[in-house]
Amino acid sequence: MPRPELPSFLLLAAFLALLDRHERHRDAWVFANVPLQLVWANVHGLFALGLAVCAIYLAAEVLRPLVAPDQRLDAGSAGRLAVVTVLAALVCLVNPNGLEGALYPIQQFGMIGPPEDRGVFGSLIAELIPPIGGGREHSRPVLVLVGVLGFLSLAAMAWNWRRVHAADPLLWVAFAYLALGANRNLALFSIVAAPILVRNANAALDRRSIPRHAATA
Repeated sequence: MPRPELPSFLLLAAFLALLDRHERHRDAWVFANVPLQLVWANVHGLFALGLAVCAIYLAAEVLRPLVAPDQRLDAGSAGRLAVVTVLAALVCLVNPNGLEGALYPIQQFGMIGPPEDRGVFGSLIAELIPPIGGGREHSRPVLVLVGVLGFLSLAAMAWNWRRVHAADPLLWVAFAYLALGANRNLALFSIVAAPILVRNANAALDRRSIPRHAATA
């Protein structure tokens, strides 16, 4: 099942790493997502995930003052993310099929929609069947592991709720929805949930360790 998705796994992780770097350093490295999006649009049909992740980080940046009233909107950061998102969308047109190729993800999304809207392929292909209630018993061990990862990442965000970045819950919900729609998306959710878990758990643990270090000093 993962064979054709391997490029998307790698590129999704790269997008997340670059966007996380931008959150910490606010530098121009985030523009590297544009050539990565060009590559993605020409190697695998899940390239729309790159656009979605960029859009989520942009929305989180704009919503930051609402989530954390003590923080102001960083216009420079929001502007960079907006430009990256627009440029990434435009380079999707640079593929052998032009506009038709750029719009292909819409057709793919229909395969994990409501069962009655999936057509014959979305109803019969194992990787497109929902992991819950899909009648595929062999997927249960994987589902348990992904469920544990999802729970731990959600718990880490709750533990770090005062400092959680707005993009994290948005990413978690979006990719959890995809994962519940098709077996093939469980891996995508795991790629998103793992850094959410590590990032928020580290932040919470760092806050708890500061008083002890200060007292020792």
